[in-house]
Amino acid sequence: MSDQEGLLRAILEDPEDDTVRLAYADWLDEHDQPERAEFIRIQITLSKDIPCDHCGGKGYTGYQSYTATCSHCRSAFLALKAREYTLWQAHFPTQLDWDLPICGKYAWQVSPRAETLSVTPVAILRRGFVDEIRVRASQLFNDHETVKSLFTTHPIRAVVLTDRIPDAMFNSKVRLWHRMFIMRNLEDAPSMIPAMVWDALPPSLPSEYPEDEWVGKDEETARAALAAATLSVCRAIAKW
Repeated sequence: MSDQEGLLRAILEDPEDDTVRLAYADWLDEHDQPERAEFIRIQITLSKDIPCDHCGGKGYTGYQSYTATCSHCRSAFLALKAREYTLWQAHFPTQLDWDLPICGKYAWQVSPRAETLSVTPVAILRRGFVDEIRVRASQLFNDHETVKSLFTTHPIRAVVLTDRIPDAMFNSKVRLWHRMFIMRNLEDAPSMIPAMVWDALPPSLPSEYPEDEWVGKDEETARAALAAATLSVCRAIAKW
Protein backbone atom coordinates (compact mmCIF):
# COMPACT_ATOMS: atom_id res chain seq x y z
CA MET A 1 0.00 0.00 0.00
CA SER A 2 1.37 3.42 -0.97
CA ASP A 3 1.63 6.33 1.47
CA GLN A 4 -1.29 8.05 -0.26
CA GLU A 5 -3.49 4.96 -0.06
CA GLY A 6 -2.62 4.53 3.61
CA LEU A 7 -3.54 8.13 4.42
CA LEU A 8 -6.82 7.98 2.51
CA ARG A 9 -7.76 4.71 4.21
CA ALA A 10 -7.01 6.25 7.61
CA ILE A 11 -9.29 9.20 6.77
CA LEU A 12 -12.09 6.81 5.77
CA GLU A 13 -11.69 4.79 8.96
CA ASP A 14 -11.77 7.85 11.23
CA PRO A 15 -13.63 10.73 9.51
CA GLU A 16 -13.55 12.84 12.68
CA ASP A 17 -9.75 13.00 12.93
CA ASP A 18 -8.25 16.15 11.38
CA THR A 19 -4.68 15.05 12.13
CA VAL A 20 -4.69 12.52 9.29
CA ARG A 21 -6.29 15.04 6.93
CA LEU A 22 -3.53 17.52 7.67
CA ALA A 23 -0.93 14.79 7.13
CA TYR A 24 -2.54 14.10 3.77
CA ALA A 25 -2.34 17.83 2.97
CA ASP A 26 1.41 17.66 3.70
CA TRP A 27 1.67 14.68 1.33
CA LEU A 28 -0.15 16.64 -1.38
CA ASP A 29 2.29 19.54 -0.95
CA GLU A 30 5.19 17.15 -1.38
CA HIS A 31 3.64 15.75 -4.57
CA ASP A 32 2.93 18.98 -6.43
CA GLN A 33 -0.72 19.42 -5.47
CA PRO A 34 -0.52 22.62 -3.37
CA GLU A 35 -4.02 23.83 -4.26
CA ARG A 36 -5.75 20.73 -2.90
CA ALA A 37 -3.51 20.84 0.18
CA GLU A 38 -4.42 24.48 0.83
CA PHE A 39 -8.11 23.72 0.32
CA ILE A 40 -8.00 21.00 2.99
CA ARG A 41 -6.25 23.27 5.48
CA ILE A 42 -8.62 26.20 4.87
CA GLN A 43 -11.73 24.06 5.30
CA ILE A 44 -10.35 22.54 8.50
CA THR A 45 -9.63 26.05 9.83
CA LEU A 46 -13.15 27.19 8.98
CA SER A 47 -14.64 24.15 10.73
CA LYS A 48 -13.04 24.96 14.07
CA ASP A 49 -14.05 27.29 16.86
CA ILE A 50 -11.56 30.14 16.60
CA PRO A 51 -11.89 32.43 19.64
CA CYS A 52 -12.27 36.17 19.26
CA ASP A 53 -12.09 38.40 22.33
CA HIS A 54 -14.63 40.75 20.77
CA CYS A 55 -17.42 38.29 19.94
CA GLY A 56 -17.47 36.11 23.02
CA GLY A 57 -15.25 33.40 21.62
CA LYS A 58 -17.64 32.29 18.89
CA GLY A 59 -14.99 32.49 16.20
CA TYR A 60 -15.90 31.64 12.62
CA THR A 61 -18.24 28.75 13.30
CA GLY A 62 -20.49 30.87 15.47
CA TYR A 63 -21.82 32.64 12.41
CA GLN A 64 -23.95 31.36 9.56
CA SER A 65 -23.62 34.29 7.17
CA TYR A 66 -21.08 36.81 5.95
CA THR A 67 -23.02 39.77 7.34
CA ALA A 68 -23.35 38.40 10.86
CA THR A 69 -19.65 38.07 11.60
CA CYS A 70 -17.91 40.13 14.25
CA SER A 71 -16.27 43.28 12.88
CA HIS A 72 -12.97 42.17 14.40
CA CYS A 73 -12.77 38.68 12.90
CA ARG A 74 -14.93 39.44 9.85
CA SER A 75 -12.03 40.23 7.52
CA ALA A 76 -10.19 37.00 8.33
CA PHE A 77 -13.38 34.97 7.97
CA LEU A 78 -14.26 36.53 4.61
CA ALA A 79 -10.72 36.11 3.32
CA LEU A 80 -10.74 32.39 4.12
CA LYS A 81 -14.20 31.88 2.61
CA ALA A 82 -13.17 33.73 -0.55
CA ARG A 83 -9.99 31.70 -0.90
CA GLU A 84 -11.92 28.46 -0.29
CA TYR A 85 -14.35 29.35 -3.09
CA THR A 86 -11.57 30.43 -5.47
CA LEU A 87 -9.60 27.21 -5.00
CA TRP A 88 -12.69 25.05 -5.45
CA GLN A 89 -13.95 26.89 -8.52
CA ALA A 90 -10.57 27.06 -10.24
CA HIS A 91 -9.24 23.58 -9.58
CA PHE A 92 -11.89 20.98 -8.66
CA PRO A 93 -15.51 22.11 -9.23
CA THR A 94 -16.99 18.97 -10.84
CA GLN A 95 -17.84 15.41 -9.90
CA LEU A 96 -14.94 14.13 -12.04
CA ASP A 97 -12.52 16.08 -9.85
CA TRP A 98 -13.85 14.22 -6.80
CA ASP A 99 -14.25 10.76 -8.34
CA LEU A 100 -18.00 10.67 -7.74
CA PRO A 101 -19.99 7.94 -9.50
CA ILE A 102 -22.95 8.78 -11.70
CA CYS A 103 -26.09 8.53 -9.56
CA GLY A 104 -28.63 6.96 -11.87
CA LYS A 105 -28.72 9.28 -14.87
CA TYR A 106 -27.76 12.34 -12.85
CA ALA A 107 -24.44 14.13 -12.41
CA TRP A 108 -23.43 15.40 -8.98
CA GLN A 109 -23.30 19.06 -8.13
CA VAL A 110 -20.25 19.60 -5.90
CA SER A 111 -20.07 22.58 -3.57
CA PRO A 112 -18.35 23.76 -0.37
CA ARG A 113 -21.57 25.61 0.54
CA ALA A 114 -24.13 23.77 2.62
CA GLU A 115 -26.99 25.98 1.44
CA THR A 116 -26.66 24.66 -2.12
CA LEU A 117 -30.03 23.56 -3.52
CA SER A 118 -30.48 21.39 -6.59
CA VAL A 119 -32.85 18.85 -8.12
CA THR A 120 -29.77 16.76 -8.91
CA PRO A 121 -27.62 15.04 -6.26
CA VAL A 122 -25.43 17.41 -4.24
CA ALA A 123 -22.09 16.62 -2.59
CA ILE A 124 -21.09 19.05 0.17
CA LEU A 125 -17.37 19.52 0.79
CA ARG A 126 -16.15 19.98 4.37
CA ARG A 127 -12.67 19.67 5.85
CA GLY A 128 -11.29 18.98 2.37
CA PHE A 129 -13.43 15.99 1.38
CA VAL A 130 -16.99 15.02 0.46
CA ASP A 131 -18.69 15.13 3.85
CA GLU A 132 -22.43 15.14 3.10
CA ILE A 133 -24.60 14.02 0.21
CA ARG A 134 -28.13 15.20 -0.57
CA VAL A 135 -29.99 12.93 -2.93
CA ARG A 136 -33.34 11.29 -3.60
CA ALA A 137 -33.74 7.76 -2.29
CA SER A 138 -34.62 6.52 -5.76
CA GLN A 139 -31.35 7.93 -7.10
CA LEU A 140 -29.12 6.71 -4.30
CA PHE A 141 -30.50 3.20 -3.84
CA ASN A 142 -31.14 2.50 -7.52
CA ASP A 143 -27.80 0.69 -7.64
CA HIS A 144 -25.96 -0.60 -4.58
CA GLU A 145 -22.68 -0.27 -6.44
CA THR A 146 -23.17 3.50 -6.35
CA VAL A 147 -23.50 3.40 -2.57
CA LYS A 148 -20.44 1.16 -2.26
CA SER A 149 -18.39 3.45 -4.48
CA LEU A 150 -19.38 6.54 -2.49
CA PHE A 151 -18.77 5.11 0.97
CA THR A 152 -15.54 3.27 0.19
CA THR A 153 -14.02 6.36 -1.44
CA HIS A 154 -15.28 9.31 0.61
CA PRO A 155 -15.48 9.95 4.39
CA ILE A 156 -19.18 10.80 4.22
CA ARG A 157 -20.72 11.63 7.60
CA ALA A 158 -24.22 12.72 6.58
CA VAL A 159 -26.87 11.66 4.08
CA VAL A 160 -29.99 13.75 3.49
CA LEU A 161 -32.79 12.23 1.43
CA THR A 162 -34.47 14.99 -0.56
CA ASP A 163 -37.65 13.14 -1.52
CA ARG A 164 -40.72 15.32 -1.14
CA ILE A 165 -42.79 14.40 1.88
CA PRO A 166 -46.56 14.54 1.31
CA ASP A 167 -48.21 17.75 2.47
CA ALA A 168 -50.49 15.73 4.73
CA MET A 169 -47.48 14.98 6.91
CA PHE A 170 -47.25 18.64 7.87
CA ASN A 171 -50.81 18.87 9.15
CA SER A 172 -50.56 20.92 12.33
CA LYS A 173 -52.97 18.54 14.08
CA VAL A 174 -50.84 15.48 13.43
CA ARG A 175 -47.63 14.66 15.24
CA LEU A 176 -45.11 14.38 12.42
CA TRP A 177 -42.87 12.04 14.38
CA HIS A 178 -45.69 9.52 14.75
CA ARG A 179 -46.95 10.17 11.23
CA MET A 180 -43.61 9.34 9.65
CA PHE A 181 -43.64 5.84 11.08
CA ILE A 182 -47.24 4.95 10.29
CA MET A 183 -46.48 6.12 6.75
CA ARG A 184 -44.97 2.71 6.08
CA ASN A 185 -48.60 1.64 5.63
CA LEU A 186 -49.23 4.17 2.86
CA GLU A 187 -49.10 3.05 -0.74
CA ASP A 188 -46.41 5.52 -1.77
CA ALA A 189 -44.06 4.82 1.15
CA PRO A 190 -41.91 2.23 -0.68
CA SER A 191 -41.37 4.64 -3.57
CA MET A 192 -40.12 7.30 -1.16
CA ILE A 193 -37.99 5.42 1.34
CA PRO A 194 -36.47 1.94 0.83
CA ALA A 195 -37.70 -0.77 3.21
CA MET A 196 -34.21 -1.34 4.63
CA VAL A 197 -34.05 2.32 5.71
CA TRP A 198 -37.45 2.06 7.39
CA ASP A 199 -36.25 -1.09 9.16
CA ALA A 200 -33.26 0.85 10.52
CA LEU A 201 -35.48 3.52 12.05
CA PRO A 202 -36.22 3.38 15.79
CA PRO A 203 -39.76 2.55 16.96
CA SER A 204 -42.32 5.33 16.82
CA LEU A 205 -42.26 7.42 19.97
CA PRO A 206 -44.79 9.91 21.36
CA SER A 207 -43.85 13.56 21.17
CA GLU A 208 -42.08 15.02 24.18
CA TYR A 209 -43.11 18.54 23.15
CA PRO A 210 -46.21 20.58 24.02
CA GLU A 211 -48.99 20.67 21.43
CA ASP A 212 -48.06 24.11 20.12
CA GLU A 213 -44.51 22.88 19.36
CA TRP A 214 -45.40 19.53 17.78
CA VAL A 215 -44.95 20.41 14.14
CA GLY A 216 -41.53 22.07 14.09
CA LYS A 217 -39.89 19.97 16.79
CA ASP A 218 -41.23 16.63 15.63
CA GLU A 219 -40.31 17.39 12.03
CA GLU A 220 -36.73 18.11 13.07
CA THR A 221 -36.57 14.95 15.17
CA ALA A 222 -38.04 12.77 12.45
CA ARG A 223 -35.71 14.10 9.77
CA ALA A 224 -32.69 13.56 12.03
CA ALA A 225 -33.78 9.96 12.66
CA LEU A 226 -34.26 9.39 8.94
CA ALA A 227 -30.81 10.83 8.15
CA ALA A 228 -29.15 8.63 10.80
CA ALA A 229 -30.92 5.50 9.52
CA THR A 230 -29.96 6.26 5.92
CA LEU A 231 -26.31 6.78 6.85
CA SER A 232 -26.30 3.50 8.79
CA VAL A 233 -27.77 1.58 5.85
CA CYS A 234 -25.29 3.12 3.38
CA ARG A 235 -22.34 2.15 5.56
CA ALA A 236 -23.70 -1.37 5.87
CA ILE A 237 -24.09 -1.69 2.08
CA ALA A 238 -20.51 -0.50 1.61
CA LYS A 239 -19.32 -3.53 3.62
CA TRP A 240 -21.24 -6.12 1.57
